[in-house]
Amino acid sequence: MKKVAVIYCICFIISCSGNESEDAYNQYKSGCYSLLPGQTNTISLNQVCLVDLQGNGSTGYWWYYTNSSPAGFAFQEYNTFAIYGDQTGAPVQIVWKFKGTGAGATTLIYKYYQSWVGEASAIKTNEYFIEFN
Repeated sequence: MKKVAVIYCICFIISCSGNESEDAYNQYKSGCYSLLPGQTNTISLNQVCLVDLQGNGSTGYWWYYTNSSPAGFAFQEYNTFAIYGDQTGAPVQIVWKFKGTGAGATTLIYKYYQSWVGEASAIKTNEYFIEFN
């Protein structure tokens, strides 16, 4: 009977561990405008917006971005979340936060590549067109 209780407790703890990361992920994104790739995103002055992408650093690939016009658009922070499990090699969600600080427009270009191979080898590219008012 003790073995069954111990096994049940271990299974319960394991099944709950992923929820904390997903809750933190959802809370981190709360109140922010999610930028959509391939279309014009209009944001207000001082509004916080985000880019949310999946990555897997264990493959050597990572997302790198460039900003065509940094004036009026400020990087705030980024964070990663292990919402797919804590196993080695599992992907993560990466969230970058930005803030509109002045009128204008910019384009964020995200490329997914291995840094030692170079940007030209990117296997994925996402473009986010942003106008602020």
